[in-house]
Amino acid sequence: MDPGDTAGASSFSDWGSGAGASVGAASLAPTGVPGPPAARAMRYPLASWWSRVGAVLLDALLLLLPYLGAIIVFHQYQKTYYITTTGGIGTSYTTHNTWIESVLWLGYVFIVLCRSGGHNGQTLGKQGTKIRVVRNDGLPVDPRTVLVREGVGKVLPGVLAALSPVILVLVAIYVLLDYLWPLWERENRALHDLLAHTHVVFRDEPVRYFEPGTPTDALRAQPGADAS
Repeated sequence: MDPGDTAGASSFSDWGSGAGASVGAASLAPTGVPGPPAARAMRYPLASWWSRVGAVLLDALLLLLPYLGAIIVFHQYQKTYYITTTGGIGTSYTTHNTWIESVLWLGYVFIVLCRSGGHNGQTLGKQGTKIRVVRNDGLPVDPRTVLVREGVGKVLPGVLAALSPVILVLVAIYVLLDYLWPLWERENRALHDLLAHTHVVFRDEPVRYFEPGTPTDALRAQPGADAS
């Protein structure tokens, strides 16, 4: 666990377990008199890797038009003419600056992740996949958490990648590991989650159980099984 995790943080991996079912039982005082009920710990089902990928794709689609609009307004593109194979003149457009993408993303997450109420910790993409970011200490997601998680953990590597080809390779490795890390991490956290002491969890996800029948039940269900 991270140094910044609290004692209750282990509950993220205990969702639906026997330990979770026993939370809230009354405690006994030394005199044998029942004491006040124990505080009920918050427990969340951890978000799956695919739900996180889906949220990223939804956010990217939502920001695509504002991104293209900002590139046009600030003229952050290059227009190139070339001769086609048929002898005609073709035109291509390429962007040559990433600061718009970084500023747009940071502005977006600062607005939506810090919302109060039930949508705290959610981007619009996370709302679509019914997941959200929660802090390990249980407090609402605040600007500092967003700055560390999104700014340092995601945006800063992309800005540094423009400095040199060597840094670009290192950043590419980091980004790949960052997005794949939840596949083998015990509590499905990415590297930017470990950095910001956060988890990504399902919101309002019901806990469902399946209890298979016993061989005796199967025999009783057969016609004539009770005949002797």
